[in-house]
Amino acid sequence: MKISDAKAWLVKLQKGGRGFSSIRTIRGVLRPVFQFAMDDDIVRKNPFCYELMSVIYNDSVTRESISHENERKFLKFVKEDKYFCRYYDGIFILLNTGLRISEFVGLTKADIDFENMKINVDH
Repeated sequence: MKISDAKAWLVKLQKGGRGFSSIRTIRGVLRPVFQFAMDDDIVRKNPFCYELMSVIYNDSVTRESISHENERKFLKFVKEDKYFCRYYDGIFILLNTGLRISEFVGLTKADIDFENMKINVDH
């Protein structure tokens, strides 16, 4: 396999509809695999050892998180709604800590350090 083959394949993946981040992940797996093969004298060169941006363009769209204004509106709605108000504290904590729901529900009192304002997530 030649470097030009690897580059052509990645270009074909992008033209076939794969996104930049997917292609970067695929290349991120193949590059070390070929490096191991090179280290074991199975191949002479690593065909995936080059700057990815020199081959395909980054078509990724930057995601924007919720604005402070929309966050306040959302929390106001949750707080004032007769059904959702019971979830206000949890939603507030999730929005302000960046915890995943599974991390949040797994917390115990021992995980929270109120003195240093830290949360230990280890399970």
